[in-house]
Amino acid sequence: MLALAVAASGCGGQHHRPSGLPTPPPSGRVTPAFGITEGNAHLIAPGSADPAPSGFAWARAALWSLHPRYLRVDVDWSKLQPRPDQPPGLDTPQDGCARGRPPCAPYRGLRDVLAAIAARQRAGSPVEPVLNFYGAPAWAASAPGSCEPPATPRAARAPRPQALPAYAALVSDVLALARSVGLQVYYLSPWNEPNSPLFLSPQRDVCDAGAPPARSAAAYAALVRTMRGVLRSDPQPHVLVLGELAGGAGAGPYSSAIPEFVFALPDDVVCSAGVWSMHAYARYPRPGADQAALLERALDRRARCARGASIWVTETGAGAPRPGGARQSTPVEQHAACQAQGAMLDRWDRDPRVKAIFQYSFRQDPAFPVGLIGPALKRPFWTFFLWKVWNWPAYGGGDPRLWAGCA
Repeated sequence: MLALAVAASGCGGQHHRPSGLPTPPPSGRVTPAFGITEGNAHLIAPGSADPAPSGFAWARAALWSLHPRYLRVDVDWSKLQPRPDQPPGLDTPQDGCARGRPPCAPYRGLRDVLAAIAARQRAGSPVEPVLNFYGAPAWAASAPGSCEPPATPRAARAPRPQALPAYAALVSDVLALARSVGLQVYYLSPWNEPNSPLFLSPQRDVCDAGAPPARSAAAYAALVRTMRGVLRSDPQPHVLVLGELAGGAGAGPYSSAIPEFVFALPDDVVCSAGVWSMHAYARYPRPGADQAALLERALDRRARCARGASIWVTETGAGAPRPGGARQSTPVEQHAACQAQGAMLDRWDRDPRVKAIFQYSFRQDPAFPVGLIGPALKRPFWTFFLWKVWNWPAYGGGDPRLWAGCA
């Protein structure tokens, strides 16, 4: 089945790299663009410079048979710059494992990832990188707040104001690295899931779910303004992808719901977005609330500049956590996950404001089992084929309704 899927991936017309800022999709109902998160350089490059272990070439072919328009790349500041007296380690060696699980294939960190995307573009792919920043190093993180979950990691705390120049330098260094490998980066997100205590804590000044999320909104606004300043001084065009909001984070002492977080942001931040983004995962047997619709309503009520704003779903996926990190180990679980994800895609496909949908992730993270292929890179899950059929219309064939059955 996989061999057939990969072999069929060549259908469609010619693809061309944009000469400038990518043109927004035309008005009217169109199938949203497909994006995916993957950070292993050996799964991105059209051909690995160094021999990779068995399985990588096969998995790489499977990934690119999906024809992603966007490739989301995480930039974890806490891992790149653990010491303030040293610059970010943008070429720090990585083992290429899945949290220690083989197969492994070492590569030189972010440098090789960006170079792999550039090589993929030169090979004819229209893929565009979307860089997602997060994680304050211990030296840059604020002191603990008065309302935080137990054992909150230091990297989840907001950067201190004194550390924002170092954050700006990181953004500049990443853009310079991209240019050095022949890659233009248009899309950047200042911080991941700022309404979740896993990435930005504390959310509120007092431990009361009725209090506004003033702390997290102010910290996020500072990050947005800092990145915006860097991008404005750069000669190349860029787009701020704002939000990256966690759809599963409701209003509580430690977390903020999407609408209240949007309403807590300053006007200049709300109006600086090129696109708004949010995360939502398939839940089964009962589907969750339409988080994209919640974000849309909040933006339309928030400010004139945000009315009708485009939405990207930058994280979605379906999976059933299993002991030891296995995912969807039975046909029944795989079928249920596929149906739940298909229902969400159907919902977003009918929403003209949703312009892109990103699968998280390709190679499964054992700690977050919602990927399309297992950590061992041996076989894809049913949701891989769901995405493959769903994305066919953008490449010359298929019908967006065919995937709904998950048969």
